[in-house]
Amino acid sequence: MGYVTGVVQTGRTRLAALGRAAHGAAAVITPPRRFRVRRAGLRYAADGTSELTGVVVNNTRHPANFHAFPGARLDDGELDVMVLACGWPRQLLHNCAVLAGSSAFVPLAMRRSRSVELQFDTPCTVMADGELFHDSERLMVTCRTAAVECAMRLP
Repeated sequence: MGYVTGVVQTGRTRLAALGRAAHGAAAVITPPRRFRVRRAGLRYAADGTSELTGVVVNNTRHPANFHAFPGARLDDGELDVMVLACGWPRQLLHNCAVLAGSSAFVPLAMRRSRSVELQFDTPCTVMADGELFHDSERLMVTCRTAAVECAMRLP
């Protein structure tokens, strides 16, 4: 959710005519927008609520066509979680670093967890397996043996 979802929305709507280059171009012109989230099972800050620009939960090394989680394994029983909380210039630097295979300009947190639960202060758009779900209030993702379970609550 957050920045990554915004990039996909921009690529699919405003830049669809660019074909395979749509999402790359969208990553350059889509500014990160802040949202507030309360969470359980995801420890990256001391307090209970944070203002973020994105959360990516994945179980492989490649979310889309880039290598974002180099240590991810399908057989470890854990999800890899990237937490973003930065402005546009730093997000662009992070994007370039990921594409170059560098660990520079790291996100706020990179964690592994068996489950993630996020409660949003206001409904937002969440992307699960490439599909966009608008007006989501809560997201729960659990890693199970040979499966990943994802549940969203819509108003």
